[in-house]
Amino acid sequence: MDKAKLRACRAMRYRIRNLEMRITEADKLIHSASAIQMQIGQGSGSAYDSIGRSVVRLIAMREVYALELDAYTQHRADAEAAIRKVGDPQLREILCLRYIDALSWVKIALRMSNSERNCYELHRKALEEMQFMQ
Repeated sequence: MDKAKLRACRAMRYRIRNLEMRITEADKLIHSASAIQMQIGQGSGSAYDSIGRSVVRLIAMREVYALELDAYTQHRADAEAAIRKVGDPQLREILCLRYIDALSWVKIALRMSNSERNCYELHRKALEEMQFMQ
């Protein structure tokens, strides 16, 4: 796995959270709309039909979100698997903190009790090791 794919994984962390929230919201709306539709009753005409169409659209949106979430989750799993192959635990940690946990360099340095400069150097070594494994 190259650096560009790792960067994409880092960016996906935020998109995954967003998709999870959208799926939860869609589920709530589907449930609410279905409950309202049941209260109205089937013979109530246009209001019933309008709610039914809205539920169908919500279900379709939820499915699109779920497919996108699955793709992102798989990409993240691939990145985690590639990182696990790095031999040195400290290099694995810096890759996980940067690309899986999406931490800033300042937070990584604090977490690892290291200087930012040293973290950059460890990161460079970790990427070199990953390239060597390919």
